[in-house]
Amino acid sequence: MSRLKVEIAKAQAGMESADQRAAGAERLLEQGRAELQAERERHDVSLSQLHEQLAQLIARTSARRPATKAAPAAKRSPPKSAARS
Repeated sequence: MSRLKVEIAKAQAGMESADQRAAGAERLLEQGRAELQAERERHDVSLSQLHEQLAQLIARTSARRPATKAAPAAKRSPPKSAARS
């Protein structure tokens, strides 16, 4: 009977240890999720800032560029095969 009590005590200690490790793993998982969310938010902000900067750059470039008329197309010489006929 005492042998069974020892086995039960070992099993309970093993379960408690496993519970503690599981709780630690859950804390690490939650920390990882929080860090991932923070990184996603930081990336989203950076991307929107880049889009805004690009739009401003395009607007400035367009404002500085004078409107130009398309140059007339240069006359092409007929293909050599047409010239021989």
